[in-house]
Amino acid sequence: MVETTNLSALLPFGAIFMFVGLIFILVGGFLLWRDRKLAARCTASTVGEVTRMIRHVDRDSDGTSVTWSPEVAYQVGGVEYTVSSSISKGRPSAHVGDRMTVGYDPYDPATAYLPEEKSESFCRLFIIIGVVTFAIGAAAAIAWLFV
Repeated sequence: MVETTNLSALLPFGAIFMFVGLIFILVGGFLLWRDRKLAARCTASTVGEVTRMIRHVDRDSDGTSVTWSPEVAYQVGGVEYTVSSSISKGRPSAHVGDRMTVGYDPYDPATAYLPEEKSESFCRLFIIIGVVTFAIGAAAAIAWLFV
């Protein structure tokens, strides 16, 4: 026979998991919406050149990790602009001198993004983790109701 005192922890456990899952879903959904909005706004494209690789250093209790993101210079109407990737990767995705496609807003060429550096799969992964975490929490809360 299962003791009900051990099952009393199911509700707080479920509530915490549901809350964390909801946060993941909201953050992933917001990032996906923001990226799609930028892509819809940036209907023109040109080719730019990687001018430097930006080094990002993250220090935490596990040690130090280094990631890289490209900065790309591009021209529109004889004016030079730069755009940096919103994604940094453990291995450089490009090298100085490489050419990359730049999507930009034809009415505001300084607003741009790098289509090759899409974060959509990251956003979807965030949403999937959120849904799974929320479902685990909901299952725990439902189990608590029927005990």
